[in-house]
Amino acid sequence: MNNEVKQYLNELQHRLRRLPAEERDEVMEYHTEYCEDAGFTDRQAVEKALGSPRALSLQILAEHSFDEKPQEHWWHPETNIKTIWLVVLALLASPVTFFIEIFLLAGLIAVLAVIFSLVVTAIALIGSAIMATGTFFYVGLALLFTKLSVGLFYLGLGFALLGLGLLIITVGTWFCLVLIRLITRGCQWLYHHFVKREGAK
Repeated sequence: MNNEVKQYLNELQHRLRRLPAEERDEVMEYHTEYCEDAGFTDRQAVEKALGSPRALSLQILAEHSFDEKPQEHWWHPETNIKTIWLVVLALLASPVTFFIEIFLLAGLIAVLAVIFSLVVTAIALIGSAIMATGTFFYVGLALLFTKLSVGLFYLGLGFALLGLGLLIITVGTWFCLVLIRLITRGCQWLYHHFVKREGAK
């Protein structure tokens, strides 16, 4: 096998180090046999057929993230975020049109801006709720032994606000997880329609 082809395969193997060893070995065995059967004589011929080691490794890693059972990771946002990141990198590294790359970057920035604004808003609301709850509890306890009914009223407000805050946190967390999952699905759709379709040509 040509030294340039060997160098290509070594670089690919290095970029796939995040894969489980067994799966990485299978991928490398497949691509080594592919290169041998194709009889590539230089790196340019390999990259013309498979793409650069970086682009190919990103596609392989993205597909590996798809193969993970989604039901095991529905409530694990770090897995979905990793998938989103790998798909975005694979899309940007693939030979898609410039317009699509700009569209992807603009869409990603817009989504990140929306998520950031939601997180900031949620933090502000939670902070305000904590301060208000603490104030109600403090006033309620202070008045409990002097004006029982007023003290109980403020304590009741404190508990009600605490329950509302916990409900908002629960619903907000669920909403963020669903949003991340939907973004992951959208990235997978884009990957299959642009990266895989382009690679199949």
